[in-house]
Amino acid sequence: MTRESFNEFRQFGALRGRRSPKRIGLVLNHCFIGLLGFFSSVSIRFIGELYVTEICFIGLLPFLFLLRWRRLATPELKRVFALLGLWLLNQLITDAYRQTELQDRMRGAAGILVFGAELACLAILLGRSNSRKVVFFTAFATGLLVMARLRPGELVEDDPWKFGYAMGTIELAILISSFFYARRRYVPALAVLAAIISVNLLQNYRSAVLEILVTAVLVFPLIPDRIGKLRILPRKGNPLRVVVVVTLAMIGGWSAGKLVGLVSQSGIVSSEAQEKNESEARAGSLLFGGRPEFFVGLRAAAESPLIGYGSWPRDMRFIELQNDLMQEYGLKVDLKDIEAEERGLIPTHSHVVGAWVWAGILGATFWVYVLWLMVRGILRVSIVRPVLAPLLCWLMIVLFWDTLFSPFGSFERMYAALTIVIAVDLLDSSPTSASGDLPRPSRRWTRRAWRRSVPLRSVAGSAR
Repeated sequence: MTRESFNEFRQFGALRGRRSPKRIGLVLNHCFIGLLGFFSSVSIRFIGELYVTEICFIGLLPFLFLLRWRRLATPELKRVFALLGLWLLNQLITDAYRQTELQDRMRGAAGILVFGAELACLAILLGRSNSRKVVFFTAFATGLLVMARLRPGELVEDDPWKFGYAMGTIELAILISSFFYARRRYVPALAVLAAIISVNLLQNYRSAVLEILVTAVLVFPLIPDRIGKLRILPRKGNPLRVVVVVTLAMIGGWSAGKLVGLVSQSGIVSSEAQEKNESEARAGSLLFGGRPEFFVGLRAAAESPLIGYGSWPRDMRFIELQNDLMQEYGLKVDLKDIEAEERGLIPTHSHVVGAWVWAGILGATFWVYVLWLMVRGILRVSIVRPVLAPLLCWLMIVLFWDTLFSPFGSFERMYAALTIVIAVDLLDSSPTSASGDLPRPSRRWTRRAWRRSVPLRSVAGSAR
């Protein structure tokens, strides 16, 4: 918990029970953040698919920049925005060189510009404030569940859990786990994660199992620092501690693969899921197999590494290559089905490979830097273990995975922007503030603690 967010919490508690302007301002501020989070999942069609909160950010950005531009002046954010600008420049040059259609050019450039607006607005509104991040994230998760119920898309109808209710439910479960974790009640925190892992195993949502299990292994004190006078783990400043974290992450990933395989072989999941798991296991592994789009995109990028293929690039050669790979893996597919699904677009199914294929090498450079940010952020959370460690670590692991294996679009833009802001906050903050050594809100927070932190005379005087 950062000093700013702790001061917000302390101030809100001190002003509780009276209608002071400060309390009303805090409530209105968090209500506004909550509305932005909720409508992050409500989309409309304008040039491409835009979300209500994205449109609000475009309108708010000039005012927020004038009022709080210094919040964007951190070293990490400067590098992120510089690389984002180079990605946009590469995309514009590629579209001009490839003579991309005007509508596709506008959609391609708009996606990058809107993403930049999201990054800037979230950094200004949520930066250095855990409380506002939690409010935004909770409202975002709620909005996803509501929209999955009220406006289910085609993918939701095909797989209601994975493409509908999973993300919002997992987010709320991670938040509940973080609530217990902040109070050092590790058993109920782990129980919540175990429950949501079990649900995802039964629904055959394999990547979610991997992400949550790795999060649990990294942030919970499964291995004690010391037993008596005997130190078990290296000290936090020791490079060997990084080796331990990486080893734990690999163990978590290996365990996730074994769990999915065990559940698949036991016959708990549907026969369709079993067949899919078996065929994808033959392609490499249960977690990494069955992703031929990634390798097809790499092949396309290798043929034109500096200049991409333009926004929304279409080339049937790569559709046929994807079909050949899937046949080689033993996956039962029809070329016509692939053509209808991909609509002639070069398959990528990856943030980094998609940007490389669309824009060129500078698009890939931006996402490689994001991967580096995520690695550093995950290491920081795993070693320092701040109060919101499960939430922060899970978000960064999800973005790391999505950067490699998920397409960039839809509400993925908002997730990526929010997670980058979180990682930048972690890396720019001092180890002291990141570690959460400030007092944590809990049942032990007594009137005596409040008296030490907020003078009673000032509170009583302002109440009059």
